[in-house]
Amino acid sequence: MAQRSLFTSCVGLDITKEAVESWIVPNVRTFNYEGKTHWDRFVENHKELLEKGEKWVKDTANSCMLVSTLIATVLFAAAFTVPGGNDGNTGVPWLLGQDSFLVFAISDALGFVLLCDGHLAIPRPLNVTI
Repeated sequence: MAQRSLFTSCVGLDITKEAVESWIVPNVRTFNYEGKTHWDRFVENHKELLEKGEKWVKDTANSCMLVSTLIATVLFAAAFTVPGGNDGNTGVPWLLGQDSFLVFAISDALGFVLLCDGHLAIPRPLNVTI
């Protein structure tokens, strides 16, 4: 099995040293410059880019978590505070049977489903196997 790259964990790309070397002309693959191969020099030159990418992914994940928490809070509150209020004796919503109440119920349920289903609401990292 091929060795996994340092970049795999950051950007979600499955790029291995062997895959990159297979694109390079054979006599250049083994060329050493100051005791380092091209791959070693590439990783060394792009460490700062890797660190910036990791920081960006973490910041983006934190922002998405905050937004999804706020949306879940609003949806949860809306589910228990129905528009128009409830009948004090029976607890049945006043607008039950109205088209506007049906639109509210469908949109609230759809919001819960999309928020809870990670495959639809949360983008996945790109996985490219070479």
